[in-house]
Amino acid sequence: MILKAALGAAATTGAGPYLHTYTAATDLPSLSVIQQRGTGSSEKFLGCMISTLTISGAAGEEVMMSVEFIAQDADARTSAVSSSFGTGRQVFHYEAGSLSFGGNTYKVKSFELTVDNKLERRQVLGQKTTLEPVISDVREAMLNLTLEMEDNNLYTAQLNDTTSDAVIHFTNSDSDVFSIYLNAAYVTDYSDPINTFGAIERTLTLMGESDGTDEAIKIEVSNQQSSAVAN
Repeated sequence: MILKAALGAAATTGAGPYLHTYTAATDLPSLSVIQQRGTGSSEKFLGCMISTLTISGAAGEEVMMSVEFIAQDADARTSAVSSSFGTGRQVFHYEAGSLSFGGNTYKVKSFELTVDNKLERRQVLGQKTTLEPVISDVREAMLNLTLEMEDNNLYTAQLNDTTSDAVIHFTNSDSDVFSIYLNAAYVTDYSDPINTFGAIERTLTLMGESDGTDEAIKIEVSNQQSSAVAN
């Protein structure tokens, strides 16, 4: 559900395993979000749209997601609600494959994917709440990466303004797959300083770009769940 709300569109193909594909769309859906405030009360936020989505992971950690919402309104706080959790599995660092970019593969130490929808509030006279937020700038899909220094290919790619699809796959023991695709990605920032002992690390930022056929970002999830938004 969060992936569709952040990107805008979801499509499902196959039948056990099912392939759910989330792509950027012009119209973003809105959600109602209930925040559980401890054990005694809850607050329901209405008309929530996702402004930014971040998915990050590092060696030795579970892959995490954080979301920034813009909400229109909220109901008065009330009693606590009963939680209901799905059966979906987490994504862990040891399930990751290599990064593919420019015909080469790289082992990744950490990554952070950021989708910025560039939503802007619309405040008007005579109304306390915002109108439906609108996309106010070019939406961005960026992948920040930390890798050990193995060669100069990524540095050269920045100098040459090379564009290539960037892909990372995560596969668990049940053959469930979580994949991140940046279309026509290019290196916007690169650094590989030598400032300590040990393996040299390099950090870089890849920016996805729409090419008129494919959008800048695509996320795929393959599992046994028939719905793209239920789990």
